[in-house]
Amino acid sequence: MSETTRVIHKYALRREGYQVVEVAGYLNVLDVQVQRGELVMWCARFSPATEVTRIGVSLIGTGHPIPENVSARRYFRTVQDLHELVWHVFIAEGAA
Repeated sequence: MSETTRVIHKYALRREGYQVVEVAGYLNVLDVQVQRGELVMWCARFSPATEVTRIGVSLIGTGHPIPENVSARRYFRTVQDLHELVWHVFIAEGAA
């Protein structure tokens, strides 16, 4: 019987409206920030794990329209990147 531990992993995000990140052993999203010029998301997860959770991530720039389907997601935080763009991050756990 193998032992399951909790770990933190980093996932790269694209600078675009909506994307799905697949996380095995998902517990929760810890943070979204810019690291070395890249937009990344840190998640706590179990390891080892086989069950995969799909995390829907919406990035909405300041002044851009908010899509209707974003109301089903929860606001997570606002991130300013190195190009002085501002992204408002919305998260939906168990995305389709």
